[in-house]
Amino acid sequence: MEAAQVADDCKFCTEKGTGRYTCPRCNARYCSVECYKATDHLSCSELFYRDCFMEGLHTLQPDSSQRTKLMEMLRRQEMDSELDDDGADDLTERFAGVNIDGCSTEVIWQRLTDSERAEFEQFVKSDEVCGLVELWMPWWCASSQTLVEEIGKESSRTNVPAALAHVQPIQQLAKCGSSNLIPFSIINVLYAYAYMARLYNGDQLAMASESVTVMLDISESLGRGVFSDASLAVGGCLTRLESSVAGANFISREYSVSVVDDVCKIVAGAARMPLPYPVAALSDCHCVFHAARKEAVRERKKSGGSEKLADEDRKRYYMVEKKLEYLMSWVSSHGDTLLDLLPALELESCELTTQLAVHRSEQASVEEVIKQKKSAIKQNPLIEEISSS
Repeated sequence: MEAAQVADDCKFCTEKGTGRYTCPRCNARYCSVECYKATDHLSCSELFYRDCFMEGLHTLQPDSSQRTKLMEMLRRQEMDSELDDDGADDLTERFAGVNIDGCSTEVIWQRLTDSERAEFEQFVKSDEVCGLVELWMPWWCASSQTLVEEIGKESSRTNVPAALAHVQPIQQLAKCGSSNLIPFSIINVLYAYAYMARLYNGDQLAMASESVTVMLDISESLGRGVFSDASLAVGGCLTRLESSVAGANFISREYSVSVVDDVCKIVAGAARMPLPYPVAALSDCHCVFHAARKEAVRERKKSGGSEKLADEDRKRYYMVEKKLEYLMSWVSSHGDTLLDLLPALELESCELTTQLAVHRSEQASVEEVIKQKKSAIKQNPLIEEISSS
């Protein structure tokens, strides 16, 4: 309480004595995520989130559609450039018999020439790479429906997932009462869902098997994990992403922290009617697990030696579906309880964002010192010829 009383004023709102955080870029004091992203602070906040996205985009492994687009780009470059007269092998001949959708990226990379590899690496490092894949706008970030819309123009607004039908009331599912820890389990699941949805750029239903694997790796609450507060629920996901449990899905610390803001937006939509955002998110999770269970059933029918594994996946996905139905039922009756966790989530987001920004600032300073020392070493030769005179 004493620290809060002596805090400076927030630079971006009218509240007095609430500026508990400092932006390491401009040293401005702020009190919340909303103030950090205020219009007067866009020069810092937008750069932070842009860096998060670009780092994640450069780290992501390309899927089959991206590999196809890569091949189309290479073919266009091959057609535009004239072949040398020395009989350079044609791109089509080099990729004859290669299944682009089924082979690994290493096979494609090995069949490229040195100049094509260098050109592709330069392309990836540039901002033009964003033009290959249209960035998906999460439905929880989309603005509300506009009052005036041009006739005949396709709406770019992202639709909110529909609520799962025929979910029983919580009074029937929990006749002996429900645990007070359920809200924290929902927070943990919502983080895994938001992380997965951004990871697959909104195509989670088309990649159901991969999507459920990511969510199960990140969220302990989809299994038997239990948390006692919102900070631990979020921290549990971050810890698993930075460990071997879900390390294969880890992009960067910046990317992971930015997803906490997504969770805040979904939880804030708990007051939205007629469909609260947490219900929509859990319903979408349910659809993805249901689609993955169907894929496991098809795999069981056509596979030979992996029948047992496919059957285990099917049973596991079914249990998760039932758990999601229980969580949806609870939110439908006690969704207001989630709103009580919003201040704690926003505070956690502020603290993590500030820690990252401070770390980046310190890292930049260290790199600058190292660069100066290397430059000084180059200027001072280790061996110098002594003049005979």
